[in-house]
Amino acid sequence: MDATSSPRLADAVLDGDAAACAAILGAAAGPGAAATLLAAPDRRGLLPLHVAAGRGLTAVAQLLLEHRADPAAPSLPAAGARRVSEDGVGQTAAHFAAAGGHTRLLAALLEAGA
Repeated sequence: MDATSSPRLADAVLDGDAAACAAILGAAAGPGAAATLLAAPDRRGLLPLHVAAGRGLTAVAQLLLEHRADPAAPSLPAAGARRVSEDGVGQTAAHFAAAGGHTRLLAALLEAGA
């Protein structure tokens, strides 16, 4: 995996572009490459599924789940953080969907094992 792979996926998720997400995940070469992309946190400690859930991007979230994103994975401390803050760390995609009022997406995440 090259250094630009994870930011490319993060950008596609932020844009709500399910087709671009599918292309990036489909082009991930090597065993476990897609899983590595799905588990790569952004600078805030959020995984792609967290971002999609928080923004209510149901099609993107469904695609990430189809590619085996972990619905129960917690958010991580932000990059460069000197200490672990209680704010937002350890939340799952379901927390972000609920906080955004995205009830249909929340139901899908719970069904997927969040």
